Amino acid sequence: MQKVKGGFDLKEFLMKYSFVIIIIFVFIYFSLATDNFCTAGNIISMLHTAAPNFIFAAGAAMIILTGKVDLSIGSVMYLATAVFTVLIGYTKGNVLISLLAAIAAGLLVGLLNGFLIVVLKVTPMIATMGSMIAIRGVSRSICGGMPLSLPENIRSIGAVKAGPVFLDVIIALVILILIYVVHNRTRFGRLITAIGNDEKIAVKLGINVSKIIITDYLLSALLASISGLMLALQVGGVTLAFGQGKEFTAIAICVIGGFSMFGGTGHVLKGLPIGVMTLTVIEAGLNFMGVSPYAYRFVQGGIIFIAMYAQSYQSMVQVRKEKNETNDERRLKV
Repeated sequence: MQKVKGGFDLKEFLMKYSFVIIIIFVFIYFSLATDNFCTAGNIISMLHTAAPNFIFAAGAAMIILTGKVDLSIGSVMYLATAVFTVLIGYTKGNVLISLLAAIAAGLLVGLLNGFLIVVLKVTPMIATMGSMIAIRGVSRSICGGMPLSLPENIRSIGAVKAGPVFLDVIIALVILILIYVVHNRTRFGRLITAIGNDEKIAVKLGINVSKIIITDYLLSALLASISGLMLALQVGGVTLAFGQGKEFTAIAICVIGGFSMFGGTGHVLKGLPIGVMTLTVIEAGLNFMGVSPYAYRFVQGGIIFIAMYAQSYQSMVQVRKEKNETNDERRLKV
């Protein structure tokens, strides 16, 4: 293992900051290989595209911090948007009623997930996978099995700007900061980390684990609903494949951002922007180069593999360090 003076470990450094380095080099490459990639307009456009991803990934991150997973994110996005789009037509443009109903529908799925996991003791992956399939079917029924468009006056909200920046980028940033505060500055956030570190110990310490987990799934559903509505405003409506695969995108973002799938480890403000922008920059760059959109999934899978390997290596290095420190302490005592 390569080291320099002061105990600096080059390989560990590269593993720890691998995706920061990757996103810099990828951005430079696409800037040189394509026209108009490195422009203010394109950067603003990429942030606009990434805004919904920041929001649903924040919800997924809070679930992953507990050592669990939520595979229903994409279907919740679909359900909330389907309810909103249909009610906008029925209520003749009443945004408030449609918005509240859409959020309520998403929260019901979060409550269902929490009930299945906490009360019925269903494994989180199985419970949320079942929700994913069932809720997508319900959403398609609500839409009548066809794509729906939002009215022009509602669609235009997705293009509103505050100066040069799209409004949804600002909303995503505010939500990201709020989730950071919840995770790092509140009792709820500390309890989530405690559960992720060791749920059995958390129970012994008197933490109401069931309540925290249900609340966490409600939060994930709320953020998924908001991101779905934001995405619908961007694209102008809802399609039959709306939100499909977003749950796996959320997991990819969290893994790239350094969140451990075993729970207890991750930083919202440091990790999620790296995860979101890594995938966004690569997708945008491939589009600029005219690469087939199907290739993006292949690249995304490779990135997840690299991220998981980096996590595994970092864990191995940490265990080795702790073991060496323990051995050094024993030698000193002798």
